[in-house]
Amino acid sequence: MDTITLGSFIRERRERLGKTLRGLAAELEIAAPYLHDIEKGNRTPSEKLLPAFIKCLQLSQEEVNTLYDLVGGRRQGVYPDLTAYIRQSDLARVALRKARDCNIPDTMWIKIIESIDNGG
Repeated sequence: MDTITLGSFIRERRERLGKTLRGLAAELEIAAPYLHDIEKGNRTPSEKLLPAFIKCLQLSQEEVNTLYDLVGGRRQGVYPDLTAYIRQSDLARVALRKARDCNIPDTMWIKIIESIDNGG
């Protein structure tokens, strides 16, 4: 099974939209070689650039989450969409630490997610 990388995710989405590398780079207001390096896996886009990628690549919410997961994977687990939330929420940090300390299984995480989806 093929593992998707950040670069291949961006390149495949760009190509699906019929955008050239130079065209997308111009939309993002970055140099084409910088975008090329991102697509080849040699660079990771800055956090400031991510909203522009989301807009220019017309990402769905699921694709936005995939983008953030791929960026976080390249940044040793620093997920740009979650860092500020965890920093601001004492309860989120407490809950995550308890989950870690109790080594809760995926089945419990699924129940937690379903509970959140159902309004608590």
